Amino acid sequence: LEVDDVKHSTFGVFVNWLYTQQIVAGKVSGRSHLMDVWLLADRFMVPSLQNAALVSLDRLLTYRDWFTPAAIQLIYENSSTEGTLRQYLLDTWTKKEITDPDAYPNQFLGDLLNRTLSNSPFLKPAALSGDTL
Repeated sequence: LEVDDVKHSTFGVFVNWLYTQQIVAGKVSGRSHLMDVWLLADRFMVPSLQNAALVSLDRLLTYRDWFTPAAIQLIYENSSTEGTLRQYLLDTWTKKEITDPDAYPNQFLGDLLNRTLSNSPFLKPAALSGDTL
């Protein structure tokens, strides 16, 4: 099992999880560390750790700034299209202003637009397909 590309602290949280089934607050240093834990859990297919990392991330983000463009880039480069972390990001991205669209991955902007349109009572993505014009 090769894990050369994983930070020592992230792997430590993973090992601790294997023994305790908990993410210990003192062992996680912040938002990016929790994202790394989630991505490692995704890689090793440990959905219970992914869920715990998301719960911890949600608690942390309640009190701090949201995901940075660099964090979103990391998520989009290292997770699948249907990945829970991507879906969480899109589901909770409300009333957040994007001042520099060039700083965000194009796929994220497209996903965000589609999510916004699909939730609009006035517009649906199918209505914009060109087939109905």
